[in-house]
Amino acid sequence: MKKSSFTFTMFVGFVGLLLALQYNALVSPEQRDTRDVWEVREEIRQEHEIQSSVLKELQQLDEQLLSYERLKDDDPQVALQRTIGQLEQKVGIRPFEGPGLVVRIEPSEESVAMGIPIQQVSPDLLARFVNDVSRLEYVAMQIDRARVTVQSAIRDINGLTTVGSIPLRTPPFEVKIGTETLEDSERLYNFLQSSPLRDDFYLDDFVLTIEEPIEQIRLEGAETALKASHLQEGEDVP
Repeated sequence: MKKSSFTFTMFVGFVGLLLALQYNALVSPEQRDTRDVWEVREEIRQEHEIQSSVLKELQQLDEQLLSYERLKDDDPQVALQRTIGQLEQKVGIRPFEGPGLVVRIEPSEESVAMGIPIQQVSPDLLARFVNDVSRLEYVAMQIDRARVTVQSAIRDINGLTTVGSIPLRTPPFEVKIGTETLEDSERLYNFLQSSPLRDDFYLDDFVLTIEEPIEQIRLEGAETALKASHLQEGEDVP
């Protein structure tokens, strides 16, 4: 009798231990990184590219400050005009000519073969594209016929996706991106090739084709002038 009672006690204790272990596993499951080695390496590579872009921009600012120091005693007007030209080009007022690349947005072959009506690229998807490109250094961008400026809002107006006040055409169309150097274009090319943006566009029945960087590309200036509603012209000081 005592042996049966002892066996029953051991059995109940063993079952209780198993239940306790199972409960602990359910309440606090072990968090594991399920990414494979290549996904981790790709994420590290993208972070390195962003860091490199930031360091390059800091270097350009240092060079610009050094240029001001050299010119301030000779001809301050020259330095001022050069700075104005660079700013006008970067904000989109002045046309851009220099190294860059072209990204083509086209309907997917499957959607065309199945007769799916071609829709416009949604403002959310287009804004995500611009934000991702902005993670790396670029000088100028033109989406279809619209030059992107610091005041360009990407939104839906009466069912049309617009950049600023310019409605975009239904794909296919091109996105032109100008950079400071050809090396910047190559870095941007590699970034876009591995970006999940291509999958995002494909889910909306579009194909994102990134062309090889080229040494010379032209982007038109903005059609409308920038507004400075909070700035006023100062009076001349005698």
